[in-house]
Amino acid sequence: MLVSVEEFILSLRVARLSTVTPSGVSHSVPICFALSGNDTIYSPIDAKPKKI
Repeated sequence: MLVSVEEFILSLRVARLSTVTPSGVSHSVPICFALSGNDTIYSPIDAKPKKI
């Protein structure tokens, strides 16, 4: 059974933000988020470094 994107997002407690360096090394950190309406996702960002 397929679920809508909104239902999928709302079922999650934590998202992952990932980046890749030019040399191909990946880095992922867990983030919290809030869904506003059907098309905007907010995530608080601060100056602290994030580590897994």
